[in-house]
Formats: sequence, C-alpha cells, structure tokens
Amino acid sequence: PLEQRLGRLRSELAQAQGDRERIAASVEPRALELYRRVAQHRTPAVVGIAGDSCGGCHLPLSNQERSAVRAGTTITQCSNCDRILVP
Repeated sequence: PLEQRLGRLRSELAQAQGDRERIAASVEPRALELYRRVAQHRTPAVVGIAGDSCGGCHLPLSNQERSAVRAGTTITQCSNCDRILVP
C-alpha cells in the first residue's frame, strides 16, 4: 500500500509541476521575476489583505495600498514585508 501511495503522490507531483510550468509561461516575465525574488525571502510570497492589514506581516496597509490591491490594475507589494498583495 505504501508503494502504491508513493507512486500516486509522484504522479500528482509531476502533474502539479507541469501545471505550474504552463501557468508560469503565461505570466508576464517581470511579474514572474518579482514573484521569484519575493519567494526567496518570504513564504508565502503572495498574501491576501486581512481587513486593513497585510496577510503576511499583519501590519496595517495605507489607504493607497488597499485601494491599489482592490483595483487590481497593478501588482502591489506590502511596504513593510515586500510580499505581493491580492484582494
């Protein structure tokens, strides 16, 4: 049973890695590079906003940062922890 499970998990991992590569290929190169840079220092690299705060460092966001995240027209980073913010 353990070897069957290991085989299934390896298959799922290969599928997830393929999906990730396909998605990464469709992302703008500058955005992907930003994500990679942030991910080297912060886990997770992308966080949601929790109320009026960053979901990563939990410090309050400025009105401008919150508005930019909610508008979704540009990539917005937390001014404190540098994580990428999403609504």
